[in-house]
Amino acid sequence: MKRYDELLVNRLLDSYEGSALYTESNKNNQRIFFAFNKKNIPDYFDEESTIYEDINQMAMDLQYKELIEILWKNRREGHIIEKVVLNTNKLDEVYKYVKRKQKKSLENKILDLLGNFPCQDATVAEFILSVTERILENKSVKKYFDLNNLKYVEELLLAVQAVTCNKEEIYLRELSMKVFKNSKTLEVMEGKIKNIILEFHPNNECLLEVEDLLGEFNILKNPSYVMFKGSGKIKFKSSTIDLSDFENGMGISSKDLDTLQFESCHKVKRLITIENLTTFNRFKDGEAIIIYLGGYHNESRRRLLTKLYDIYHNIEYYHWGDIDCGGFRIYRHLKERTGVPFKPMNMGADVLKKYKSYTKPLTESDRKTLVNMAGDINFDVFSDSIEMMLEDGRKLEQEIVGYDL
Repeated sequence: MKRYDELLVNRLLDSYEGSALYTESNKNNQRIFFAFNKKNIPDYFDEESTIYEDINQMAMDLQYKELIEILWKNRREGHIIEKVVLNTNKLDEVYKYVKRKQKKSLENKILDLLGNFPCQDATVAEFILSVTERILENKSVKKYFDLNNLKYVEELLLAVQAVTCNKEEIYLRELSMKVFKNSKTLEVMEGKIKNIILEFHPNNECLLEVEDLLGEFNILKNPSYVMFKGSGKIKFKSSTIDLSDFENGMGISSKDLDTLQFESCHKVKRLITIENLTTFNRFKDGEAIIIYLGGYHNESRRRLLTKLYDIYHNIEYYHWGDIDCGGFRIYRHLKERTGVPFKPMNMGADVLKKYKSYTKPLTESDRKTLVNMAGDINFDVFSDSIEMMLEDGRKLEQEIVGYDL
């Protein structure tokens, strides 16, 4: 049979731990109730069952032990329970009855851990400060962790710090082994880690727009490659590679990007980054270095672009992406984070109009984002496109553009 006695006691303790009485800020004689109704305890009101008699007996046993007081409906003892009241003078016995640790003891252990954690990062420092304040103010921290799981809290702090402090490209499972000696720990905690970073990172407003959050911190789930084609010469260790020899392009592991060197080539008039692989494979330009970044432009990819900009300082720089919110964001981040004067390519209202029959409808989320972008000076370069997209309710993926070129 279900332990309704434990249910009643735990619900009363939940209410107590969330009350002003728990924090001793309430000097009045506040009483902690659990009301009997169809929402709180539906089995009690099942007219086809006599379970209410068992629940009554369990409640009376608790009252006999002086852990609770029963308030009977219409004062008819032994009939229908209206509510039960926690006996706050017997709290130690109440907690022991359900084998539950007192919240204050759990909080003190968490506060001790937070106060002594070797913090090396602003994100973790802000998280610790916020959680500490919430605990001291008797506010819930359930969205972050369970007070009962001290080991998890410590691992969560280590995990967030490992991600935000990472500087070199590394696979997620490698980082997990490095920190926890377990390749899957970070994967299990990934969602929680991301939520904490998005809430507490000093640059969280920009990170909210990042599609690959782990990639922003140079953490990869799988091997990734940057593709090159067009013109230009790349030095890789002892070899020199002429891009014009590879009509369909060549790929280099993102982990090798920092070893690349580039030779100035008079044939190069522009550099073009392309968002989608299909477009990269189709597009040709013998006077350009054409690059498919193979994912979000994290730190190593940005270093690659700034290295190229140092050599080819006087050529034109373009980014070609989807005509949608994601494409606009990638362009903005690419320009802002590299300092390279990129211009959008094939992302204007004229292209949207030309390929109108291939467009897709905007989602409600798209529309809200575009409205915000329309009022943001950072997206002024796309003002005509955004205006047309909002008017027509359409967006365009990059792959179809230039198919007939």
